[in-house]
Amino acid sequence: MKQCRECGTLSPDDTVFCYICGTRFPENDAEEKSVDSESRDLVNNNESLISDSTHVYEANQSALRTNGVYYFIEGGFRYLLKFSSDGAVLGTSDTNTSIPNAASVNGITYRDQGRYSIENGQISFSLINQQGQVDYWGQVLNNELLLNLHSHLNGHRASNERYQFVEM
Repeated sequence: MKQCRECGTLSPDDTVFCYICGTRFPENDAEEKSVDSESRDLVNNNESLISDSTHVYEANQSALRTNGVYYFIEGGFRYLLKFSSDGAVLGTSDTNTSIPNAASVNGITYRDQGRYSIENGQISFSLINQQGQVDYWGQVLNNELLLNLHSHLNGHRASNERYQFVEM
């Protein structure tokens, strides 16, 4: 088990992102020391920005849309992601392969949940459900996400899945 340096949550050793706060776990001890040093420098050099953490958080997530859903359709399944401005992300999949609209997503139960983080246009999050965890990372683009993933449920990996945004 490893412990998140931001929130203290314990996670399995093969976890890439903390499922509570979305912090990426370092791949090795040298990377962790480098990240800690960089974090201290950032805090020391930008105390005035960090004092208003809400403002910094909002600036970092400006391209991410929270007033609808992102979707990806492949292999007879539709994958949905819903983000909120407080850092939470919900996900689910179903066999309805139509483009989502208010009627088709009304009442859907999002089975997977997690926390996301965005830095320099890069998003990362892990979705957790009773069966396990799927890690996502990629780019926030205009009205879409270009995501890579690694499923700890079945070992599946995918690259450059393009999630389109639909306003609800």
